[in-house]
Order: sequence, then C-alpha cells, then structure tokens
Amino acid sequence: IIIDDGSKDGTLKILEEFKSKDSRIHLISQNNQGQSVARNKGISLASGQFISFVDSDDFIQKDMIEVLLSQALTEASDIISCGVRRYNDKSDSATHFPLFSENSYTIRSYERDEVMGAFLKGEGFNRGPVASLYRTNLFEDIKFEPGKLHEDNFFNYQLFDKAQKSTAIAYDAYFYVDNMNSSTKSKFTLRHIDKITEEQRILKEVEKKYPQYIGIEKNNLAVRYCWVLTKLLRDSSMKELLSGDIRHNMEEIKKYYVKDRKKLLKTKAVSTKWKFFLIVLTKAPSYLLIPSYKIMKSSLGFLKRI
Repeated sequence: IIIDDGSKDGTLKILEEFKSKDSRIHLISQNNQGQSVARNKGISLASGQFISFVDSDDFIQKDMIEVLLSQALTEASDIISCGVRRYNDKSDSATHFPLFSENSYTIRSYERDEVMGAFLKGEGFNRGPVASLYRTNLFEDIKFEPGKLHEDNFFNYQLFDKAQKSTAIAYDAYFYVDNMNSSTKSKFTLRHIDKITEEQRILKEVEKKYPQYIGIEKNNLAVRYCWVLTKLLRDSSMKELLSGDIRHNMEEIKKYYVKDRKKLLKTKAVSTKWKFFLIVLTKAPSYLLIPSYKIMKSSLGFLKRI
C-alpha cells in the first residue's frame, strides 16, 4: 500500500508506472494531510496479518520483510524488529547503531513481562514505528494522532503495551536517511515540544502500569528535554538568541520543565550528564546559553549523540 500524500515532484507518475507493472501495489493519491493521516489511511486499507511502515525518504534491504515475517512466525511474536542504519546520502555512508547493549545476541525474544522494559530501554527496539513488523490486530483501537510532530513515540508505546511477545533481530535492514528537509530536521519551532509532551504521556502510563520501569522512563523524559533544548540552540545564532522569539521559545520549554524538574533531578536512575545539562541550560542567562552549549558540546561527547 503506497500513500502519495500530495507529492509535487513527479513521484505520483513514478508510482503509477510501478503499479501498472505489479498488481499487488495499491496506490492512493490524496491532498497533503500529513504523515499521521497517510499512515492511518494505509492501516485502514491493510488486509494482511502483518503491517510494516517505510517512510518515503528511507529505504530497506530487499529481504527485510521476508526475514522479519519468517522470525515472526517462528517465534509467534506480535512485534518483530530489526536494526537501523543512519544513512548520509552526501557521503554515501551508513552509521551502525548496536541493537543490543551486549553483542552476544543476534536474535532475542521478550515475553509479556519483559517487553515493555526492553522497549523503554531501547534494548532491541526503536522508539518509532519503522524497522518493525506488527500483527495487524494490534491496531484495532490505535491510530496516529494528526497534527503532532513526534506522534509516533506514544503510538509505538501503545503497540508494545499490547504485545504479548516481541522479538528483535540484530540485522540492519532499515536505512534511515538524513534528510534536512524532513519535519523533524526543520528549524526549531514550538511544535518540537511535542517530543516532550509525548514522552510525558508515556511516563504517566508507565507510572500506572509498569512502576518497576519508572526510573528508566524518567531518564527518557530527561533525554527528550535535552533533545529539544539542543535543537533550539543548534538552530539558533547568537543574534537570534538575543531576539524576543528565541527567548520566548526557551521560556515555553521551561514551562514544561518546571513541572518535571524535581522528579527528574531527584531520581537516581536519571543520568548525571542529563541532569547537568538541564541545570546549566535552564539556569543560564540568555546571553550565555549558546556559549554554554558549545563548551559542553566540545568537552562532553554525549551531546553529539542527541
């Protein structure tokens, strides 16, 4: 199923050519309504036992679906995931990110009581819905929320919350392409705060359903705050920072942080490096924000991974 969400670059013509050669292709062309609406449309049309998502600027190994489906059937898993490589088209190179913290695993399955812990830790599974194969029945009451920039985080949490068994394969079959024109790479706007609010939703759910993982999820929320702050500063010049708009954006982020500050700074499971980052950048005067950020980036390698 291919959803053409209002493309204007000749994509539809190419898709129509492929459709004429392969009767399996179901092509839908619609006015641009955003990623969530397009994905929901595909879900509503799906008739198979499994669903997988591939974003339009990414690509996959030819055997990705075959490998995931084979393991899904062998392991009787609801979700089966593979590794992701970040691809840079300018240098024609791909960066590998280990799927497991321990290199001894090539395939690992998690039963119901372990699934959420692995998902929240990022142990074998991605936070977004790509690089995975899902049983279609998981989507019965779950849809993407239109209008949000980072809507897939909570969406994927809901799917893993329903999964009875999930399996991860240490096979890099999905290639995430660094596209500077994508919505998440565009210049900072207040919509990027969705990254924080979606993680707050997950934290509330974890507090109720999985209290044993609350420390892990608080650490995840701290990382999301650091990501948003880094995004704001990385996209800003000193001149912009001293302008009203940038100061306004920082104050908007702080409104959310004030509510979470104590729970993050007092939780032992939240990494010291994230606590340090948050304290410095939420306390520093406006004119010191970018210098502070640049000093930390050059001296502390962890910022490069955000």
